[in-house]
Amino acid sequence: MPPGLQTTAKWDCESVSRRHFALAAAAVLNPALGSLYAWSIFVSPLEQRLGVPRSDLSGVFSIAVVCFTLGMGFAPAAYRLMATPALVAAAAGMCGLGLGLAAWTPGLVVLGLGYGVLFGLGNGFGYSVMLQAVNLVLPHRRGLANGFGIGLFAAGSILFAPVFGWAVGAFGVRATLAGMAALFAAVAVAAAALLAASRISVQAAASLRMEGEPERGPALFWVIWIGFLLGAGAGLMAISQAAGIVVAYGGPPGLAVVGTTLVGVGNGGGRLLGGWLCDHLPIRRVVMGAHLIAAAALAALALFPSAAVAVVALALVGLCYGLISGAYPSALGFYYGVVNYGRMMGRLITAWGVAGLLTPWLAGAIFDATGGYGLAVSLACSGAALGFLVSIALPRAAEQAPSRQVAPTAASLSEGERTSHLPSPPSGERARKRGRP
Repeated sequence: MPPGLQTTAKWDCESVSRRHFALAAAAVLNPALGSLYAWSIFVSPLEQRLGVPRSDLSGVFSIAVVCFTLGMGFAPAAYRLMATPALVAAAAGMCGLGLGLAAWTPGLVVLGLGYGVLFGLGNGFGYSVMLQAVNLVLPHRRGLANGFGIGLFAAGSILFAPVFGWAVGAFGVRATLAGMAALFAAVAVAAAALLAASRISVQAAASLRMEGEPERGPALFWVIWIGFLLGAGAGLMAISQAAGIVVAYGGPPGLAVVGTTLVGVGNGGGRLLGGWLCDHLPIRRVVMGAHLIAAAALAALALFPSAAVAVVALALVGLCYGLISGAYPSALGFYYGVVNYGRMMGRLITAWGVAGLLTPWLAGAIFDATGGYGLAVSLACSGAALGFLVSIALPRAAEQAPSRQVAPTAASLSEGERTSHLPSPPSGERARKRGRP
């Protein structure tokens, strides 16, 4: 092999290797962050332990969602303050501190401060950093990048819902929360080490220049925001109340754990699938189909109330919530570009925050007032149907042209490369790009 091509191959292999380290960091951190979605497992034991109504406990999850939103919103402004591994370690450390405080649980206020505020803030902050990193290492597969990062987050509920269900029964809710706090200490070390090995830098995102990025006005963003709000409302209602919904419709506790797990499976699989579909189909079709299926599933539960229908409906709602959660963020990459992803995602996540603030609390309040979830299911069905109508206003396929990255290569961004250019590729690479031997 000519010397120039040997050097080029080495340069490309190093880039691929560094990309794998960054993706491995996401695989370590994001599922742990996604344990937030398994909150419903804790509701009944905490209700008995603290002697508070379900609506108040649902408020803790709402606080966590709001703080998650704030963490994601403020994270892009903090990208330049610390190296990327330090950002992730700080986020995971805050999560561990919050869960440790929640394990103490002498009352609702401390639970809200630990699980709601600290765990929520650290969760959103770490999630933002990892999503930006994954988008940088997969710039030409924007849908897949978002599906991967977001799907791993949702996979946390798949993994931790049955573990939490077993651990709460075997050791109690306090010991389970304390165990999660210890896990986050280990996750902080592992994810930071992997990111250090990858040398990826979210600070260098500003150095990317994209050719052919479309100019998109605020009207399109508001369509995305409202559609995401309505889709997230139904999904968060199902996630936060999954176990309670199955029990309320006559299911035993074991089936409630199954229902919670299936919501997580649908959510995680839907996020990865939704991102992948956006690389191959118009985003408009993906989200329209997701809204429509969610509305049909919730309508079936409202018309044929039973534990079995509840489990199937919750699984479908989880799947559709995953599709929506993968597709709408992917739309930001397609319509606004990788350069602006972190900033635009910080704005879009406010829709998720509003939905998380209102829907879990509203579903819990309806249960306290009526002793069931029938009205909550009907309202969620109406929201999903309205989301379908809103999503019709998204651009059609011809308007969804992904931009082309020209300089520098996102997968090569490192902590030491914070200027607008990377070291030039070897001479053999430059010659190959010019079409010369």
